Amino acid sequence: MTVHLLPCGTSILTNLLPPRSVTSLGWDDVEVLTEWAGRTLTDALDRPQTWVESFRTEIGPYLTPIADCQRPGKLSAEVASLHRYPSRYSALMPDDRVVLLASDTAEGMLAALLNAARFRRPVRVHAQPVLDSTAEGVPLIDAGSGEPVHILEPVHILRIPGLLPDRTTTFTEAIENVAKALVWAALLHRPPRTELALHLSGGYKATLPYLVSFAEYVKGERPPLRAFCLHEGNTEDPNGENPNDLVEIYLRATRIKDDMNELAVVAETDRLPANSDRLLDFAYTSVRGQARLTPLGRGLVAMRPYLTGVV
Repeated sequence: MTVHLLPCGTSILTNLLPPRSVTSLGWDDVEVLTEWAGRTLTDALDRPQTWVESFRTEIGPYLTPIADCQRPGKLSAEVASLHRYPSRYSALMPDDRVVLLASDTAEGMLAALLNAARFRRPVRVHAQPVLDSTAEGVPLIDAGSGEPVHILEPVHILRIPGLLPDRTTTFTEAIENVAKALVWAALLHRPPRTELALHLSGGYKATLPYLVSFAEYVKGERPPLRAFCLHEGNTEDPNGENPNDLVEIYLRATRIKDDMNELAVVAETDRLPANSDRLLDFAYTSVRGQARLTPLGRGLVAMRPYLTGVV
């Protein structure tokens, strides 16, 4: 079993449009999809249970061409990255779990839903990352394809509240929720000794360096964890596929206990730690002699209760 965690962007929406599309969907079909998302999701992203039936009836008929696509590497950055793990000849195993992080927009959620449909698996949607090992989300798609449902791990879509690519006013909230999503996928919903593969090929680019830093602490807590990125490749490739393999991003070792205890001083007192400044100008800054958490620091504080060896 491998748990695959992917921040999810919107490239699939562009790639479904002719002449780029590698499916049978046309302009009118994609317009139906985006119109549904704008009408149905805009004010209900935090209530997926209210649009499950609408998705099944209105969007369901458009999913088969995506699932049947014979050139999956051209569908989206996310599918292309999974298609290359660990090599171009591999495929997802029935017990592999895919977790997609969706932005807090109708377009971002639609892209995540369409990416999820590619894998012909049950799909569950979470309005936000709830730090509970029993949180299984709202069932969206129940049926597998050619496989008994009970042996196919579902695709989980986690909405990240505050992740709004068109503005940064809620960026700190978003980064806290990204950290919680990593806790959900890596610590609460991943069996021991199961590999976590972090795919950094898609999604809101500003979140990617934060995910790398968070992943370094998770790796220290529960290995194995590996991070990858996929170069977009030559778009003029006559075979229509990305010719590149995944580039591994190597993660540094961390001092979990020391760093989290230093961070606790800042979070609980707003004071600069007396005995260490390892995380200064990284997880916190000094403002007129007082300590202030950075967005990354806020995310690490959210993760702290789930890291062992911390006092």
